[in-house]
Amino acid sequence: DYESNTSVIVARMEDEILAGALHPTGLFIVLCFRYFTRVYAVMPKALHLVEDINIKPAHEVRFSNGGGRIAFAVNNRVIICDAHTFRIVGGLIGHASNVKSIAFSGRDETITTCDVAGIILCWDAATFERHPSQESSQKNLMFQQAFLDDETG
Repeated sequence: DYESNTSVIVARMEDEILAGALHPTGLFIVLCFRYFTRVYAVMPKALHLVEDINIKPAHEVRFSNGGGRIAFAVNNRVIICDAHTFRIVGGLIGHASNVKSIAFSGRDETITTCDVAGIILCWDAATFERHPSQESSQKNLMFQQAFLDDETG
C-alpha cells in the first residue's frame, strides 16, 4: 500500500528474480527469472500465474505508462510485447553493450534505452525505429536509468 507504506502481499519464489515490473494499475506483475518470465495477477492474498512468456533471461523489464506494452532488456537488445496478448510485437536492436535501463515517454510515444557503455538511444514506440536526433553518447559516464520528458524531448 503506497499511501500507508506497508506491504499488502508477500510472495516467496524458489528461483532468483532478475527483474520485475508492476503494471500501472497494480493488478499485474511481471517477474523475470533466469530460465523463464512470468506474469502474475496480484490477488488479495497471493499471486496468481496468468502467463508464461518465452523471454529469458531478461535483466530489466518495464511496463509502458499506459500499461499496454512490456519492454524486456535481454543483453544488448530490447523485446517489446503486447501486455494483453503477451505476444512479441517488436524489437529494439542497436546497442553494442548490455541495455541497463528502459523508459517510456509520458504518452508512450517514445522509448529511451541506455546501456552500460553510456549510449542513449531513442525509439519510436509505434514503428520501433531509432530517432538519431535525440540520441546521446557519454562514454565517460555510467547511466543507471533512462528517462524521457515529453515536454523537453
